[in-house]
Amino acid sequence: MSRIKCFLALSIAAALIATGCANDKVTSPVSPSNIDEASLQKRLPNKLQKDKALKIAADFILSDGVLQTNSNWAQKAQVIDAFPIYLDGVDEVSYYECKVSADGVDAGYVLVNINKTDVIVPEYNTEGKTQAEQFAEVAGTNVNNLQFFRSDWFKTLAELKTSIGLGDGVVLVERGYDGSGIFHTKNNIDQVKLAEKRSEYRRRVQESGGVNPLFTKDGLIKYYSFKDSLQMSLSKSSAVLEDRWTSDELNNTFSCGWHMPQWTQVTNATGMLSGCGPLGLTMMYAY
Repeated sequence: MSRIKCFLALSIAAALIATGCANDKVTSPVSPSNIDEASLQKRLPNKLQKDKALKIAADFILSDGVLQTNSNWAQKAQVIDAFPIYLDGVDEVSYYECKVSADGVDAGYVLVNINKTDVIVPEYNTEGKTQAEQFAEVAGTNVNNLQFFRSDWFKTLAELKTSIGLGDGVVLVERGYDGSGIFHTKNNIDQVKLAEKRSEYRRRVQESGGVNPLFTKDGLIKYYSFKDSLQMSLSKSSAVLEDRWTSDELNNTFSCGWHMPQWTQVTNATGMLSGCGPLGLTMMYAY
């Protein structure tokens, strides 16, 4: 994967502070034919989700952190489309892969989490096609004919959509599950082994509270709480001298009126702080 950022927010944070097998009987956890109307509507993507993701991606591209680290890309970038991506083990759209174009040329993507099952922008790339488009090319079909499932930065797979718009349960293309990063198509995939890996991943998702198992649900709740409260506080900056910020919001208040907010890091599923990535992205997104 060419220059995928995979959430390399260390430099951003610094800049901000100082950034096959033929077993076709393998099926999804719930057979599409047995889904009731309410559950189906929850699982299918919708325009409100997509529009929200497009807005987040556009704001992200113009954030100070991106402008400082990828200014040429950010200044030319336009977010022109978005493709729904599922977190394997969560029965609703979790991400939109927002396609970026610059001067009419494919210029990467911004992956946006839409349901608080992951940090808000887990990864982005500044060149080439989206991963969804790459999968469609390998599969020899239109990107809208596929349903995509993401396990982490390096593992993604696609199933062919059924008439109701959900995957058929048989992996058509996958990449990353053998650690190679090479695309494998249906005839070269051991569906049974891959199903076992997906089952294990879904178990981890559920143990983490229905979120990306890099984190815990409580950790992500804390992450989004800080992000949302910080954005609300920073929106008051024009009247900051008149406002009294609480000690929970600030570490330092400078005489010029600028403030240094109190930051937090996400705790991962093992109870350890997950590093500078989520922290850096929170800071970048907030500013």
